[in-house]
Amino acid sequence: MKQLRDNELKTVEEEKEGLEEEKKELEEEIANLEEKNDELEDRVESKNLTIETLRKSLSQVESELKEERTYEEVLFTNSERLQGLGFYFGKDDAETRQSLSSESHSTIAKHVKNGLRQINVKFHFQSSYDNTINGLRIRSPKQGEDGSIWYLYITNSNGSSKFRAIAENIDPETGKVTSKTDEIYSSGENEQCVTTPFVGPAGYIRWNIQLFARLENAVSNLQSELKETKTFSTVSFSNSNSLKGLGFYFG
Repeated sequence: MKQLRDNELKTVEEEKEGLEEEKKELEEEIANLEEKNDELEDRVESKNLTIETLRKSLSQVESELKEERTYEEVLFTNSERLQGLGFYFGKDDAETRQSLSSESHSTIAKHVKNGLRQINVKFHFQSSYDNTINGLRIRSPKQGEDGSIWYLYITNSNGSSKFRAIAENIDPETGKVTSKTDEIYSSGENEQCVTTPFVGPAGYIRWNIQLFARLENAVSNLQSELKETKTFSTVSFSNSNSLKGLGFYFG
């Protein structure tokens, strides 16, 4: 009988030791989870601060951009538009004006430096053009009689060189638009470029251009960064990962 009680007591002691060990392991796991939870709370707080900072930066840049865009409300005369200021969709035969001149380029560059973002330029397929004034480089290579593509390159050292264009092939004699392509976005690494097909009997190409300001690019970049930052908060974790402290858990 004594042997039986000793065996039972030994079993109880072993079970107690096992429970103590299990308790110790659970306490360690709880401590680890609490540590992970503290880390996650710090990361969430950091992310929230980052989001708030980005929101403030975005708001400030958008405010500055709104002020800058007031320049676009300026109404240019017809003669000023023929010098390249603002958009121009009027009569544009050879008698009205020739290809972009250095004088017109100088006028355009001066206004672009002061914030102008809408310009227009015109080139003849047999003439090449490459000029830089006030940091604004405009380049249009000679097409040749069998050319099938118009090219326009723009670089602006005073701001972003990205731009959007409307291309129009124009008959030199009648000024008639023989072909029009809307919404052409520039692309390129060091030099932004747009292209459009040559459509005869056009001898001129007219580009109405919307330059993208540095602030517009800043808004776009901040919006992208803010979106990427927010994605951390929208990650869906499995139930087992949530029990390990990842994400919210209300189970």
